Amino acid sequence: MHGLGYFLYVLEPHLPSNANSNIYCLHQTIMHMIAKWKDPSEERVQLWPRMITVQVDGASDNKCRAMFAYLEWLVLIGTFDCIHVSFLLVGHTHADYDQKFCALTRALRLGEVKQMEDLLRIYRCVRLPPIVALTSTVIRAAYGGEPPEEVEA
Repeated sequence: MHGLGYFLYVLEPHLPSNANSNIYCLHQTIMHMIAKWKDPSEERVQLWPRMITVQVDGASDNKCRAMFAYLEWLVLIGTFDCIHVSFLLVGHTHADYDQKFCALTRALRLGEVKQMEDLLRIYRCVRLPPIVALTSTVIRAAYGGEPPEEVEA
C-alpha cells in the first residue's frame, strides 16, 4: 500500500490460494489503513481517500465475480466513492512492488526453510521489511459468505 507499508500475507498450507484469500487479504489491508487513519498520532493518513486503485495481476481469481462484488460492496457502503482496478502487465518485473520480491527471493535462496517459522523469519529480515501476517482463516466470499466486519471510514 503506497505510503503506508508493504504487506505480505502468508497462508497456512491447508488454505487454498484463490479469490477468497485475495479478498480476505485486501480487506485486512483496508482495515489496517482505517486503523492508521483513525490513529491521531499517525501523520501519513490525514484525509481518507475517496478513490483508490487496486492493482492486481491477470489471474482469474483477481478477475472473478466475487472480487468485483467485494469492491462494489466497499463503494455501496460508502467506504470509497470510486475504486479503479488496474491489471498489471505480463512480466511486470520492473515495478516497485516486484522489486520487493527480489529481496525476498534472494533471502529465500540463502536461507533454509523447514517450517513456517523459518519462512516468516526470512520475510521479516529482508531490507525494508514488510508487514507480515500469517493467515489461518479466510472468508468464503466466492460462495456467498457474509462480508467481514463492517468497514467504516
